[in-house]
Amino acid sequence: MLEARLELSTDPSQLRSLKAALERVSSAPGGEPSLITSIYYDTPDRKLHHHALSLCVEQHDTRRVQVLRRRASIGDNRQWRDVITSETTAIHDEGEIFAAVGDATEPVCDLDLEITEGDPAVLFDAALRLLDAAPLRITVPNNAERGYRLLGGGIEATTIEPLTFIPSMTVEAVLQTTCRACVWHLLRNEGTAYSGNAEGIHQMRVAVRRLRSVLVAVRSMLPAKQYQWLKGELKWLAGSLGPARDWDVFIMDLLAPIRSVLHTEPDLGNLVEMATQRQHAAYAAARKAIESRRYCEAVLKTVRWFETRGWRDQPVSEHSAPLFSTIAEIASSLIERRWVQATKQCKHFARSSLDERHQLRIALKKLRYTIELLESLFETTSVKALMKRLKGLQEDLGHLNDVGTAQRLIRELARPAVHDINDVGLAGGVVIGWHLRDLSNLEARLRADVRRFKKAEPFWRSMSLVASASTA
Repeated sequence: MLEARLELSTDPSQLRSLKAALERVSSAPGGEPSLITSIYYDTPDRKLHHHALSLCVEQHDTRRVQVLRRRASIGDNRQWRDVITSETTAIHDEGEIFAAVGDATEPVCDLDLEITEGDPAVLFDAALRLLDAAPLRITVPNNAERGYRLLGGGIEATTIEPLTFIPSMTVEAVLQTTCRACVWHLLRNEGTAYSGNAEGIHQMRVAVRRLRSVLVAVRSMLPAKQYQWLKGELKWLAGSLGPARDWDVFIMDLLAPIRSVLHTEPDLGNLVEMATQRQHAAYAAARKAIESRRYCEAVLKTVRWFETRGWRDQPVSEHSAPLFSTIAEIASSLIERRWVQATKQCKHFARSSLDERHQLRIALKKLRYTIELLESLFETTSVKALMKRLKGLQEDLGHLNDVGTAQRLIRELARPAVHDINDVGLAGGVVIGWHLRDLSNLEARLRADVRRFKKAEPFWRSMSLVASASTA
């Protein structure tokens, strides 16, 4: 059993409660506190930071230890230590970070749970018990990243890195790797979204959608109770973040272009003000969800589930057996299933309703996520050819959906009696009319894109492509 580690953080005000809980949970006696000073180094152009590396020298009383860390995901947290001039089950960091330039500081209250042998579930069970004493969350920004922020570095949204699989990997290995990447993507954007960054909210939602997509793909292989719990928590989180994203799109993508042309229209200004108020309220609700006990517990339990491979807690059957087959054996069928669903939604597109087109957009999104997950198993040129057709159609359908969402949001704004409904209705009519005019011009292109998509080559149906990937 390899060493496992779980890094958590809390607010310094919770320190007393957390220490008392640690004494009850930890099997190791607590030692006397000692002062550790860590000085982080990087090149002038921050090359280490850009490569997800950090280098520091820790001063332990009279000893100095050089530490190089690499942080890529929840399951990939490596460090190399070298004494320049020790093992416990719980390491508690308390103190503050201060910038080498200027007087900016940030308090630190971190807890590292480690296990050198045995079941890694122990770590997560301990963390969940500690959650009863103090709010905890998995630590994503390390001390080096906190220091960069103190020096003026912005909190930027993070996109998910492409995953690379080999055909001989088992399905459960692919599932575990993908879950790690999705949760890491979620956590990396947590602070960005909390600060009110629109792209951070968007990336958190993308992480949730990707995770939901992969779980749906292997749903029949998972214990039903586990799947239903995961589905419910992810649906709750997506619903908590959704309104903030809707108002972002409404203000930035639908209102902004019109304001640049009709900037002197007073009714439009009132609409923008009201929409901005709703946007702020939606962000407040999203922040409340992110800092809630439910969110912290859901993330910890989800990480526990895939790190301990909780899906193995079921009888071996024809349903669970594919988890232990190779990904090459089922990759084509996973994509095929999504392809059939998408092409079925394309039928009679010219006569389809807005709701039917919305369902097509969702089907295309699921197809895209599945292809992106498995594309490393297939020949690159063929994958890109289909993805090019898919992306354009998906974007145009997305704009169509945004206009439909805008109509719903304008109705919401017109509902309260405290506002002048006539003003809202007039300005809303201008916005919707403007974009409906664009949609009428878009219709011909949409129909052409659908025809091109339906004629695309289903690359996964060729066994030679999978075979060539197997020899790579």
